Amino acid sequence: MEKPSPTITITNDDLLKNKYPIDVLVYNIRDLDIKTLLRTQRLTAAFCIDYIFNEEYASCVEDTYICLGDVLAKQPHLSESDFD
Repeated sequence: MEKPSPTITITNDDLLKNKYPIDVLVYNIRDLDIKTLLRTQRLTAAFCIDYIFNEEYASCVEDTYICLGDVLAKQPHLSESDFD
């Protein structure tokens, strides 16, 4: 299977069907819903800091209310110490 290129274009619907590498998510970040990303993809702490907690990428006011507790609940592989 061929590794996806970071230039692949994905939509929120695609997030519901597949998991994507971080570089593909970053490439498409402006077109993706933050809550859908958080719910459907395996994210890194660095990605969360740079994009999930960054109001610049919020698509609605509710996105700005996402806190560390929300991230830890939806990303169980991450721990609070990953964000120190």
